[in-house]
Amino acid sequence: RVLRAEVAGRVLEVLFREGDEVPAGAVIARLDTSEIRARSATKEREIAMLDADAARAEQQLELVRHTSPRDVETRRAEVRRVAATSRLASRTYQRTEQLERDGVSSAQRLDDVRARRDESSNALAAANGMLERAQAEGRSIDVAQQALVVARERRALAAAQLDELRVSEARHEIRGPTV
Repeated sequence: RVLRAEVAGRVLEVLFREGDEVPAGAVIARLDTSEIRARSATKEREIAMLDADAARAEQQLELVRHTSPRDVETRRAEVRRVAATSRLASRTYQRTEQLERDGVSSAQRLDDVRARRDESSNALAAANGMLERAQAEGRSIDVAQQALVVARERRALAAAQLDELRVSEARHEIRGPTV
């Protein structure tokens, strides 16, 4: 009979000589598995890193899910508060402007009220910007979920590749027929 290995490799050990009787299924020869083992070890390290990436993605997703709704609601409350202050400052400015025209209020008082109006208007714009940012961060839940899916898929692929390497390593033992 002719013996062939399923994989190519350097022969490390031959356990029987030509003409020896070989029991069914016995290991006849072993091929060098150092390259396969090195690739397997690298793949195992890659899987460990991918596991860490997936864990980080899960933590990020939970953090965003937990904090985002409260942050958006807090920002909305801030916008409502600043908007009320801005409306009051605007009405105060209009009244003070009329009083200044009527000669009842001073120009200095009008300048002070105008500055408060402008300040509250700027504060409202800033509060709206912060609300928009919080809402955008809330939408990042979809991005975080996608990152988690990708991390899990990459891990599954690496695990499948590791399994293939292990099967290949097992083929580095040449066994006698089991007939």
